[in-house]
Amino acid sequence: MRNRLQVVLPLVQVIVAVALMTSNFMGPDSFANPAWRHADWQILGGLNAPATLVAKYPLEITYKWFSPYYPLNTIVEVIVRLSLIWLLWYFVAIELGGNGQSILAPKTRMRRAVDLVALIFGVVLGCVAILVGRQFAGPPYATLVSVPYLVWGLVLIGFYGHDFWASFARRRRLEAWVRIGGGTP
Repeated sequence: MRNRLQVVLPLVQVIVAVALMTSNFMGPDSFANPAWRHADWQILGGLNAPATLVAKYPLEITYKWFSPYYPLNTIVEVIVRLSLIWLLWYFVAIELGGNGQSILAPKTRMRRAVDLVALIFGVVLGCVAILVGRQFAGPPYATLVSVPYLVWGLVLIGFYGHDFWASFARRRRLEAWVRIGGGTP
């Protein structure tokens, strides 16, 4: 079941992303109404907020390098964005199998550092939620665009914050065990 989820969830999310990107690319794009402000692009960004945030700076660099080569610029954007979306949802599928504890962080042998980086990334996503909402004039649309970023930030803070706390609790239990004469665990 877990292996199937690790393939199906990223695949479904990439298909949804392709549909939203296609819808956006086929829609009108003008200086007065740029394509990045359309609802389909904002849904794509919000649904995949961590990947959107990570993709922002590499894509800014590719826009500068490949701007004279328009088709190449679009191809690089699609490849980078879809790759990051696949990775995001693959990691989500792996972490869903952990029953409330991170599976990936302990495998790095730097569990606390990874958890802390994920916590900071969650805080950054929460701040980005505020900034994303300020791009749009009306409160209802700005709120709808900001909420997915805020939810992703809160999920990262909650999940990795719990995991960070649990890593200290486990160490305290081991130290108490050794103190009461339990020997080395």
